[in-house]
Amino acid sequence: MSHRKKPVVFHPLVKGWFEDPVVNDEKSPKTLRNYAYNIQRFLDKQTKRGKALPDIQATDLARFVQEMKEKEISTSTIKTTYWSIRTWVEWLNRKEIKENGKLLISDKQLKKFLKYFPNLPKNEKIKTRALSDKELENIYKNIHDPVLHMIFWTGINYGLRAQEYLNLEIEDIDLERKILFIREGKGLKDRRIPILEYHVETWEKWFEFRKQSLKRQHNYVFFTSNGQVQIRNLQRYFNHMSALVQPLPEHLSKKYSKLTNDEKKELKKFKKKNWFTSHDLRRTFATNLKRDGVDILVISKLMGHRSINTTQIYLRIEEEEIFDAYRKHFDKAKT
Repeated sequence: MSHRKKPVVFHPLVKGWFEDPVVNDEKSPKTLRNYAYNIQRFLDKQTKRGKALPDIQATDLARFVQEMKEKEISTSTIKTTYWSIRTWVEWLNRKEIKENGKLLISDKQLKKFLKYFPNLPKNEKIKTRALSDKELENIYKNIHDPVLHMIFWTGINYGLRAQEYLNLEIEDIDLERKILFIREGKGLKDRRIPILEYHVETWEKWFEFRKQSLKRQHNYVFFTSNGQVQIRNLQRYFNHMSALVQPLPEHLSKKYSKLTNDEKKELKKFKKKNWFTSHDLRRTFATNLKRDGVDILVISKLMGHRSINTTQIYLRIEEEEIFDAYRKHFDKAKT
């Protein structure tokens, strides 16, 4: 006789979080459900300890993570659980949810949650790559759509994260002072990036195009026919850009459901090798700065990294590049 698992009963505020339209636009239903399970497990643990929601502190999250480590749960699962809880806590603070007239998560509590980061083994290999000059030239040559072109251009010149594209508002582009503001980036950190003199005209042309094309008024820099760009739109944009430059082989271009299992694996490998994402543009941005002699501390600030170690991982240089640089240096020395 089979036994069904007891269905999870979500706390109303967990349910409220994953049913929030804004949250729904940022993450897929499957991801949201997984996050919700992680959050609920954390809350159930606190309930067993006799802790009410307003009493939960960053130390409780640290203890919960430590217990997972002691149970030898995989690092990836612990990281996902950590980010699930942290994302939810940020949402509680942003929504200013109160109980008995008191904020469940005050600004002070939130800072402590954001300050805590579990000491976990890090993957030294970031799954991104810097695009070569030849690839960049090919992409610019093939992308003619103004929206796709501007998204690509912004990524190469300002190194935005995916969510930062979505959050960027008109007032964040200060053409008079020549500064681009990134507000509440990862970890709720703000940063500023200079706008070069010869970039001003590109922004002005984009704003004129946006003014003529926008059907529903809003303050966001990037848009769709229905309004603000969402994460799913951005992913489709990058897929479309990649396909213009590296079209799928004919046998892989049919509907996904009609592909064999082997073809699906082949498709995944092809996209991983040939297609690019917003994160690849971020790495290209950082790599080009490094090649031009910009100090790594400056790059770290421009990228919005918490630690210079993260920047160093981004700037991993392949062996062949090292060899080429070595040869060029000594070739010059001969002359």
